[in-house]
Amino acid sequence: MNETERLDLMHRAMGASNVFCATVTGLLEESLDEASGSELALSQLRLLLLISRPEHRFKVRDVAEFLGVTSAAASRSIDRLVQRGLVHRSLAPDNRRAVDLVLTDEGRELLARFTEVRDTRLTRVLKDYPSEKLEQVAALLDELSVILLDPVSYTHLRAHETVLDL
Repeated sequence: MNETERLDLMHRAMGASNVFCATVTGLLEESLDEASGSELALSQLRLLLLISRPEHRFKVRDVAEFLGVTSAAASRSIDRLVQRGLVHRSLAPDNRRAVDLVLTDEGRELLARFTEVRDTRLTRVLKDYPSEKLEQVAALLDELSVILLDPVSYTHLRAHETVLDL
């Protein structure tokens, strides 16, 4: 395969991944709308999922980094979840720059409804898709994500793959 053909193949792969991402995002948004009554954005769901991790303290800066937004935007997102009664926020007693964020019962119930709706939709759509192919897709998406995030480490890992027996 020459360089032009390889570049065309990479473009096809990126185009297919864009379609895949848009489709998955659509499924997640529809599931969230059904579970929340169209009251939450996907970024707020991501924040709820982050907060649902037990025994973690967060600085607003950490939340901002996770969401890919400014600290001010992250703070506003937290405020909205608190106002909706989905999250309880308090200052961490031993670190004034950190906040303790915990899901309320209503927040946990919303995540449970979302998970149920999402899983029902996924099962309906993919019930007949072969498990082996799902495993391959998951492995390839993981591998491509690692390559795109950190190509140097991936190249180093590939060079030692036979030694590591991955």
